[in-house]
Amino acid sequence: MTQMTAAGSFVQAVQALPLRLRQEALSLTEGERARTEELRLRIGRALYLTTPAGETALPQTRVIRSDLEQVLDRATEFSRYAASETLRRGYVTAQGGFRI
Repeated sequence: MTQMTAAGSFVQAVQALPLRLRQEALSLTEGERARTEELRLRIGRALYLTTPAGETALPQTRVIRSDLEQVLDRATEFSRYAASETLRRGYVTAQGGFRI
């Protein structure tokens, strides 16, 4: 996957984030976006990016419960019931094939 393609996938993946977290994630350089393999959201902690070099926090962020609710609502297109089967398995697949 080229850096440009990977950075484009990152942009698509962060669309599920609440606006304030999305804006911080999109402030990264194209190279940082391309190296990001995973976004980690934990209540009470910063948004973390997982890269081959390890985890990096976006220190200006702090995840709250409503952030996770918004991500789940967007990923399930506001129909958690329709996604209940995959939720039972511990994940939901968002538009673009991203696992949440």
